[in-house]
Amino acid sequence: MTVNSNNQHNWLTTPWAQDDADHRRRNPIFRRTFSVTGTVESAEITICGLGHYELYLNGTRVGDRQLEPAFSNYDKRVYFSSYDISAYLKEGENVLALYLGRGRHNMDTVSVWGFEKAPWRAPCRYVEISGFTNGFGSDQVTALVMHQDVKARGSFNCSNALINQIHKVSTRALLNNAHHVITDTPTYEKNGWTGDAQLTATMGLYNFEIERFYRKFVADLRDSQLPSGELAPIVPTSG
Repeated sequence: MTVNSNNQHNWLTTPWAQDDADHRRRNPIFRRTFSVTGTVESAEITICGLGHYELYLNGTRVGDRQLEPAFSNYDKRVYFSSYDISAYLKEGENVLALYLGRGRHNMDTVSVWGFEKAPWRAPCRYVEISGFTNGFGSDQVTALVMHQDVKARGSFNCSNALINQIHKVSTRALLNNAHHVITDTPTYEKNGWTGDAQLTATMGLYNFEIERFYRKFVADLRDSQLPSGELAPIVPTSG
């Protein structure tokens, strides 16, 4: 791959469509070196790493977005992100690395929701930690709260401490379920149940600037609609 002053698009694609029998849970890592001659005036990278991805350039993480790209009906619509990488480049050799994860694109664990059989799959969540020989404590793990970057719009406060706490946990629950789609609960399967999205829409709009989020969800509804007009109860849907 070369970088120059001309408009140029270079796409890297995987050489395989699915896991092989001997490496079922392998996640690919790509690494490419390229050279830059002279001063970089501008440079942009456009990326769609289905499942999820992290992009590095010369050892530095590009951007701060998490769990990109957005979950969608991958056989109908895929999302990409663009980054200004001018500041990451240097004259001479540069190294680009891409770490790919599975996300909802390539789930290989069997579930009642059938996403391992989704039509886009080549074949929202538990973590297994192994290798400890001297015991393990929960204080050795740090959990981070992540959700879509929606800004606060409204607030609520009254003289009743219980009602204030109910409002606090309700808004936190919505943020916990705001990951590309409105999912059902903070603790269960976190699917995009349309009933949950409809019931929380008013509360969400009162408290957060979430219009773009719901416009994306409506696009998911459209992508999941059957030719007969029937809508799935979960979107994006595995079929």
